[in-house]
Amino acid sequence: MRCTVVGAGAWGLSAAAELSARGHRVTLVERHGIGNALSSSRGPTRSWRLADPDPLKIRLSLRARDAMQRLERQTEATLHLRRGLLWRDTESPARLAAALRASGVPFTEVEAADVGRFFPGLAGDGRGAVFQADAGVVLAKAYLAAQAERFRAHGGRLLAGEVVAVEATRQPGVRLADGTMLTGDAVVVAAGPGTGPLLPSLGVPLTLRPYLEQVVHYAGIESSARVPGLIDGPVPDGPAVYAMHTRSVG
Repeated sequence: MRCTVVGAGAWGLSAAAELSARGHRVTLVERHGIGNALSSSRGPTRSWRLADPDPLKIRLSLRARDAMQRLERQTEATLHLRRGLLWRDTESPARLAAALRASGVPFTEVEAADVGRFFPGLAGDGRGAVFQADAGVVLAKAYLAAQAERFRAHGGRLLAGEVVAVEATRQPGVRLADGTMLTGDAVVVAAGPGTGPLLPSLGVPLTLRPYLEQVVHYAGIESSARVPGLIDGPVPDGPAVYAMHTRSVG
């Protein structure tokens, strides 16, 4: 098939690399380049985990973990680290434990006073937690580089351009700002926040809801320590927190 992929972030680049590896002719359109500063996929790390109160997401995460391990074998590169995850809040632990148990994923229920044994420096506040060992960080920069090399090695074509429309015709098409029309057998739209304006012509309404994230840094933890991830649910008048360790940074 002739395929056009819009967006070269984590989802678009991965899709383009996989389609190319399966023998399809793939054009990847990205106006800012792979790993650009405007991409939500940039930076050294992103978190990954199996733990979730939704069993469907656990099954999807198991498949994603297996795919990551296959990619590491193919590229002979380290692309993710296993560090574990401590999940603490007032609403989710019972559903989280039930979902993990039903999925056959091992976990540890943690008493409120014992959370510091799993996450250094974390104080008990009366809320219990769940620790699950299959979690950690994706080395995002290295992952994107590995997928880009895989994409190129299988004959993929990277095209710089701004996509202004996706057209659902007998042959799906992607129209660029300079008037170029790319046609083929399939189109994958993975344009991040730019996806919304491209979908109405396909009859797919998509509402994007922005929210604020504030980055903070924990003090007193050695950058070489094997610190797990943390999901710390909201308390009254306080935010939710999630944390991940970045190797050599902290």
